[in-house]
Amino acid sequence: MPLTTSWVRLCVVAGAGLLAAGTLAGCGTGTDAQTNEIYNPAVGVNAQSADVNVLNLLVVADPDGSGTVSTALVNQSTEPDQLTAVTASNEGQELTVDAQGLPLDLEAGRLTTLETASPVFVQDVAPGYFLTLSLTFANSEPVQIDVPVVERTDMYASVPTAPGVAEGQETTPTSEPTEATPTEPTP
Repeated sequence: MPLTTSWVRLCVVAGAGLLAAGTLAGCGTGTDAQTNEIYNPAVGVNAQSADVNVLNLLVVADPDGSGTVSTALVNQSTEPDQLTAVTASNEGQELTVDAQGLPLDLEAGRLTTLETASPVFVQDVAPGYFLTLSLTFANSEPVQIDVPVVERTDMYASVPTAPGVAEGQETTPTSEPTEATPTEPTP
């Protein structure tokens, strides 16, 4: 059977299509593919211990220089756990933490919101900086992570304020950050 011009054209077009498809399919593969990168659209940061996921962890600054730790904790274990301690530091200097509501029970397979279940307050914070928070659990490994300090806006209206902060008080700090505040603001 003789090859016709239309048959040859069809084979050339089909071959070019297969070559283009193979080339384009390879563009998003490999270890640097964008879909392999972790993307956190929230302001807070995420961390994970062996059994507890820490989600959207951040500190909401109050006008008096204190701040409320805000996060959701998910106990992925089949056994209950507890958040037993929270510590904060800034460039290696320990900050005062009011965590009187701890330990906080974390039911197995459940999400618990720290700021509504047992608020934790940190002193000497200012929006735009990072703190190092350490969360210690009864059974799971501890988590240590740098977290942003954000300004109290309408978005964080449901996050409790530290005791003694007047409702409706201006949202700008009344004093400058302490020496323990990092020197690099967030972008």
